[in-house]
Formats: sequence, C-alpha cells, structure tokens
Amino acid sequence: NLNYNTTYQYRAIAILPNGDTAFGRIKTFTTLPIVLTTVNASNITQTKAQLNATFIFGDVSILSKGFQYKANNTPNNYAIVNGLLSSTDTTAMYYNLTDLIPKKNYIYKAFVVLANGDTIHGFTKTFTTSAVSITTNSASNIQKTTATLNGNINYGDVPVANILSKGFIFDDNDTIYATSSGNSFSYNLTGLMPHTQYHYIAFVKTIYGTYIGNSNSSFTTLYLD
Repeated sequence: NLNYNTTYQYRAIAILPNGDTAFGRIKTFTTLPIVLTTVNASNITQTKAQLNATFIFGDVSILSKGFQYKANNTPNNYAIVNGLLSSTDTTAMYYNLTDLIPKKNYIYKAFVVLANGDTIHGFTKTFTTSAVSITTNSASNIQKTTATLNGNINYGDVPVANILSKGFIFDDNDTIYATSSGNSFSYNLTGLMPHTQYHYIAFVKTIYGTYIGNSNSSFTTLYLD
C-alpha cells in the first residue's frame, strides 16, 4: 500500500535489555513511477483513426484507462473512450475512433484512473484526418456553343449517405450540379457563346461542409465558321 513514485525513509531499530534503543543509519528508497505514454495515432483515414498508448503500471491497482479526445481549437469538452489492450503487447492499449470529420485536426491524450482516486495523463498529441480529394479535370467535347465539364473525387471512407451533391462552380458565380454516380462526374453545358473563355471549378457538398477543387480550369469555345 505504498504510494507510487514516492521516496521513503527507513532505519533499523533495536531495544536493548537495559532499555536503551539503538537506531541504524537512515536510508531511503523510491517506489517505481507509473509510466503512461501517448503514442502517435495510426491508421488515419477521412473518418477514422486509431489512438495508441503504452503503459507500465507495475502492481498499482487500476480502475480504468483510455483516451480523451476532441476536435482541436474548439470549446467542446473531451470525449472519453476506454482503451483496449493490445493482443500482441501487454503494455499497450488502443482505441479505434470512427465518425470523424475529414481534414480535421484532433487532439488526444491517454489517461489512467488509479484505485486511490488519482488520474494520470499522458502528453497531448494531435492528428489530422485525410481530406476528401477533389480534382477539376479538363473540359471535353468543346464546340461553338457546348462543352462538357469534368471532375473527379476521392471520397476515401466517407459514407455515400454523407455526400449531398457535387458539381461545378461555373463562370465564377453559377452553381451547376452533376448527376453522374461514382468518383468521376461531368456536366454537359449548352447555350454558350462562340469563341468565349469560361472558367469553372469542381466542388462536392457533404454533411461536413463543402470542398472545392484543387484549382480553377478554363476552356474557350470554338469560332463560328
């Protein structure tokens, strides 16, 4: 029932037949510390990440252990999840987070609650989920008054139900929506002016927000004969 990471003094004592008490020299010892290390997150995707930590508890009684995490730079309280013991390392724990937001920075730290009521935290670490990647491709089928806009999206592991719409921002202000399914999408423009330059950029709207393509693209319709 000693405290962890605590220095104690002790000395030997003897009571002599004449009633005198003899003391040995004072010596000290220090009990072992509890070591809790927050390790870098792994298996990071658009909506998932694995939190990791290592620990050395020794013979200290533990009530619970796990992780605290939240989106960085937000007033939200930390969410708490219980750590799962590694099947290959008895001094490691982990937790697989789901339902995260793409391209979002999170902070987290390991914790352990001891039987004496103390709570110990590891250092805080951060990770950033992967982005939804959207590319504005070159226009095709360019004629005098028509053209086809093209785009491509890498959703990663974002559920299809979380994708609300996708399309193009055309000529700086018009929003047009593509109806094709899958990662590639397009839109057939009509009623364009001959020999005119147009600008466009792909976008995708999700429950997390709207993501814009990597860069603007442009094309010029053909001359009139």
